[in-house]
Amino acid sequence: MLRFVLLALIAEIMAGQTPPRLSKPQEYSQRIDPLLQIKNFGMSYSEDGAADGSILRPHDRSLLSPHTLSLVNLRNQAIPILIDCLSDQRVSAAVFQGNNITRQIRVPIGYLCLDLLLELTTAAGIFIRDCADDGLGACVNQDYYFRPDDYSNCWPDHCLPKPWLFRVQANWRRAYTARRLKFVNPPPSL
Repeated sequence: MLRFVLLALIAEIMAGQTPPRLSKPQEYSQRIDPLLQIKNFGMSYSEDGAADGSILRPHDRSLLSPHTLSLVNLRNQAIPILIDCLSDQRVSAAVFQGNNITRQIRVPIGYLCLDLLLELTTAAGIFIRDCADDGLGACVNQDYYFRPDDYSNCWPDHCLPKPWLFRVQANWRRAYTARRLKFVNPPPSL
């Protein structure tokens, strides 16, 4: 854990940012750390998917984790935790299939939190209305999105984020503090 904290601080310093936390450290650990224990999310992220790959919609509903549901059940209280989580570099068991340029990788926890924010919130300016695009990041303003492979190096337990990931986090933080983000009910399958 100390190694993760040091790496996160180094990455933030290198990016020139040390943003204030929106959530309490104990609450963050209690809600986010269990995502590391999930061995099978029942889905994978892919480049040519229908932009519907989400840890909230596993291929087999029985694989929907109680840890994930506990975040959903927090409703509005989950939003600051998920925003703080966007820069979490620890690697989960979720997989991004890769593409012609990028190899398959295990996805950092920060991307899982982005997945949940995109599924559970709405706000003007974040989502593109009347959009017929498809694939990763479809119909999301690029200022509020990063890809699951937006990391410069990955090791078995963590990845180093590229600098724009911190800008995306700052944009989500501003939307939250301006009270623009609204919790939306999760998909009916939950």
